[in-house]
Amino acid sequence: MPRVLDEMDKKILEVSRELFLSKGIRETEMKDIAQRAGIGRSTLYRHFAAKELIAFYIAKDVLTSLKDYSEEKLTEQKNLKSGYEKLLNGMLLFAEKLVSSRKEIRFLDEFDQYFTDSYPESEEASEYIQFNKDKDMGIYQMFLEGMEDGSIRRMENPEFEADTLVNTVIGLAQRIIPRREHYMEEHGFCEEMLEEAIKLMLMGLKA
Repeated sequence: MPRVLDEMDKKILEVSRELFLSKGIRETEMKDIAQRAGIGRSTLYRHFAAKELIAFYIAKDVLTSLKDYSEEKLTEQKNLKSGYEKLLNGMLLFAEKLVSSRKEIRFLDEFDQYFTDSYPESEEASEYIQFNKDKDMGIYQMFLEGMEDGSIRRMENPEFEADTLVNTVIGLAQRIIPRREHYMEEHGFCEEMLEEAIKLMLMGLKA
């Protein structure tokens, strides 16, 4: 069962997010978090044993905010009829949010590199793993709707397809969004690559 956060937990997570997004996980120390939160280090350690455990909550929060944006915006578009249309527009809205979330994308990139080995044995890591296993995300529901109405071809494992699509787009965003200026200088475009990649991938799903 997920940990119930008290007010101090929430305050610590709030200031930790600010520090992680501005300085990065590696450059942020527990003493920085305690100082920003206005608490002693002993108090901080009673709530969270290490900054790495805090990072799991921040990663979960960032991913949730990115995915929620496209789902909320999609509900405003009443003219979309098929599951495929909803999926295409939902993923393009997702890309739009990624483009405007440069600090969050850099944080997710560092988070992925930070935890290339085994996760620590902790409640925080377990909650993060379960968060990623949950399949109630809107993208997955659009897959199901599209297969039902015939706009998306039938597939054996739509959960896997949805996960692949979302993680591929996030991975590409981590590559190009933080280096936007370089991509503009080297290739003449940047975020357009993200949108085009989505359209190319979804062409293979259309019935």
